[in-house]
Amino acid sequence: MTGKRAAMLIGIGHFVDDRLTDLHSSINGVSELAAVLADPQIGDYEVTTMIDIGTHEVMAGVERFFGERGVDDLVLFYVSTHGLLDPRGRLYFATSDTRTDLLASTALSSQFLVELMDDCRARRQVVLIDSSFSGAFARGTR
Repeated sequence: MTGKRAAMLIGIGHFVDDRLTDLHSSINGVSELAAVLADPQIGDYEVTTMIDIGTHEVMAGVERFFGERGVDDLVLFYVSTHGLLDPRGRLYFATSDTRTDLLASTALSSQFLVELMDDCRARRQVVLIDSSFSGAFARGTR
């Protein structure tokens, strides 16, 4: 198979909502993983990183990333942040401007991510989730 190797790495470690504790390891983890994946001798991935940014920018970046992939590409998506569940048990990923009382409008919905992955043309997709409640991501995925 030919095609590109593309990785999107998201690390959110600082939050405006004081109910969310800072996660310094999220930022360090993204930086270290990016170096390994981008190394031509190891991963040889085209790496896109997003660190400590807000929901709108994350959503637009994720949509662009999955939308630009070809059938033969290998995509790797990694997110390290707080995982949050709404009252119905739906998983959200916190961004720097997430408010825990307004998850639907201020956090990255796992359902949004699943839909983008389903629409992505790349047949080979890897998802790594470093967050609380990461097991909730599997609901609704193929």
